Amino acid sequence: MAATGKDKPLTDKQEHFCKEVVLNGGNQSAAYRVAYNAEKMKPETVNVKASELMANGNISVRVKELRKRVAQQADEKFDNTIDGLLEEYTRWLDSDITEFMYLDEEGVKALPRELRKLITEFKRTDKQVKQDDGKYKTESTFALKFVSKEKAAEMINKHRGFYEKDNEQSKPTFNQNSEIVFTDASGDD
Repeated sequence: MAATGKDKPLTDKQEHFCKEVVLNGGNQSAAYRVAYNAEKMKPETVNVKASELMANGNISVRVKELRKRVAQQADEKFDNTIDGLLEEYTRWLDSDITEFMYLDEEGVKALPRELRKLITEFKRTDKQVKQDDGKYKTESTFALKFVSKEKAAEMINKHRGFYEKDNEQSKPTFNQNSEIVFTDASGDD
């Protein structure tokens, strides 16, 4: 049973109902059907029973608690996602090509994951080369393509709002005659 901080704790079915209300976006009747045995009930009966449950103070408080918790988790996840992207873009900017020079296929595999994530394409080319003794030897060359540092800098700058002034300056305005007027952001006449 779940405690609500009110008079008496919720039953397992009531708790299940509360969670279903939050998970399904607020459809009380659908939540009631999932939490309770409502197969033989008429839709009108389900609606009334679900409304009665939501009118219970303990139930409505618990639904509010759950909604708040879900919203906080969503905010945290969103913030972590943004922070993670900014960290990744910063890694792109800080990457050093010399860490990848003279690597073979096994050397690339042995790189830490953070460095391997910078590689967007790996190409191996094998070529048969004739030796002095007349025998052929296979020589392999590797080509690596990396994430764009320019794109990383652009994405970080967009997030930080570096382009807001430019965007404001280039917005068209309307004068009193309903004509569109573009402002020259360069300051030249």
